[in-house]
Amino acid sequence: MLKNIIYIILFFAKEIKVSFIMYTNIILFLIGVKLKKNIHFLDYLKLNENYWKKFDTKLSSESKVLITDFVSLPGYTITTSIIGKFVSNIENCSPCGLVRDGDIRGPMIMKSFGTKNVFHLDRGSFINRLKFFIKSIKILNKINDIDEFLKFKYEKINIGITVYDHIIRYTGVGSVNKISFKFYYFLSLALSTHSYCKNFFKKNSIHAVIISELKWIPGSIIFENALLNNCKVYAYGGGTKKIWIRAYSNISERFVHRSKFSKKLVDYVLENMKETALEESRKILQKKHEGDLSQDELLQAPKFTAQHFDPRNTKKISKKEICKILGWDDQKPIIGIFNHSFIDGVFEMEWRIFRDHLTWLRKTLRCIRDIKSVNWIVKEHPYAYKENYFSPNLGAKTNVEKELNEITADCDHIVSFDKKLNGSSLINILSAALTCQGSVGLEYACLGIPVILASDTYFAGLGFTNEPRTKAEYFSHLKNIKNIEKYKLSKEQIDKANIFFYILYQLSQLDVPLLPDYKEKSSGDKQFWFGLIDNIKKYNHADDYFYKMIERQIKDKNRHTIDLELLKYPNLSF
Repeated sequence: MLKNIIYIILFFAKEIKVSFIMYTNIILFLIGVKLKKNIHFLDYLKLNENYWKKFDTKLSSESKVLITDFVSLPGYTITTSIIGKFVSNIENCSPCGLVRDGDIRGPMIMKSFGTKNVFHLDRGSFINRLKFFIKSIKILNKINDIDEFLKFKYEKINIGITVYDHIIRYTGVGSVNKISFKFYYFLSLALSTHSYCKNFFKKNSIHAVIISELKWIPGSIIFENALLNNCKVYAYGGGTKKIWIRAYSNISERFVHRSKFSKKLVDYVLENMKETALEESRKILQKKHEGDLSQDELLQAPKFTAQHFDPRNTKKISKKEICKILGWDDQKPIIGIFNHSFIDGVFEMEWRIFRDHLTWLRKTLRCIRDIKSVNWIVKEHPYAYKENYFSPNLGAKTNVEKELNEITADCDHIVSFDKKLNGSSLINILSAALTCQGSVGLEYACLGIPVILASDTYFAGLGFTNEPRTKAEYFSHLKNIKNIEKYKLSKEQIDKANIFFYILYQLSQLDVPLLPDYKEKSSGDKQFWFGLIDNIKKYNHADDYFYKMIERQIKDKNRHTIDLELLKYPNLSF
């Protein structure tokens, strides 16, 4: 009882803080508009609105395309608005928008594309929010532990997974073993979000939903509500300038990665475009590995930097050199462990062996302490470094260095890889690689290096990765990995990996002529708006190939947009 009272007091404090931040941001944005600090943004809105007025047609008001934006960055808002505009015209549906409470910029952008009605995700009055918090107390008081909470569903919505994912994302803890106030608060937020979505989809005839983020609160809950209400969901992926669109249509696809291209498409390319695809894939991989890797791809290893290497060293290093420095037997295989972000994409998968990415790393390190028949190099994920944080407030509280110091500090056969070294050295050093769901699993398979996965990922299930489904199977792989010959990839497996690589990085990449070439962190700066203004001035809708590919995707009911000039397929549905 006392705990419940304390949590209610904390709830009051949290609500006051959230409201203060929201209203402060609103005031600062309005002041910026008044003082014309956002003049380039306003210029873009005017030009964009005037352009799309010419194409306004009488769209059906009986069904709608819902354009959502909860990332609240201009690049994301504009991209979803472009897709929403195109889908609305193709499907003959009226566009409408949904943004977070207090968002002013998002609706302004959406309306410049002809979106008349933009709704705000309203959590209701303070009394209403308190009601959901009390409801969360009642629910959690009946739940014994984290694993039970992860299985918790509310009206068919995966609330437990969403709340857990949200907590590790926005606290940076990576893994949680105890239910705390955060679970009560974010559960109440998830419940109120679901209540709003349930009523929203009931009252509005939504045909399709455009969404940029399928994870966390509220994206995950909107996504599942849309699928449960038989809406088509379009989520985009790729980069910022070149992207593709994934279509979802059934709740059974809830945990399918947006980058998971259909096996039918992979088989078609393998049978009809094999030589072209293999050549292009090899060109991309060669280009990537020939030069020094970017800062994002260079990862840290204090054992290397502190003891042996000049921090400025970016030359490639051979297996013999590394073994000589570390005192390793160069006849032993070296296995790479490629860490994944602890706070991103944790549940974007259909199956997993461990609760989360951090649990996977810790369990793996504890297991390999006693596996000395091979040597191990652990490579950090780029998101672990502050210079690569998307936001100063979004970063994991732990990293490979801390975990190694905690678990394997006394193990000479386990080291981390120095971010100052050239990462492409590992291609000629490693005999096999382990990862949860990192892209390295695809790249290494393309190069003939065996990969063991600890979870589903977008390239899993195609036959070129090892995919244990239980902890016992996974640890058995680690204990027997010295028998490297049994993991050797066939030419057919290597070819299939390269085919998928080609589809992901070339065949699916479509240029969006309305978007400038920008980095996510610079979304919203002066150059970003200049780029948009320049593009809308030059834009010719009749020549927009991206629009035509969306039109074809919808017509053929395909899973992804694909560059059909490259594919040239005979009415294949994929």
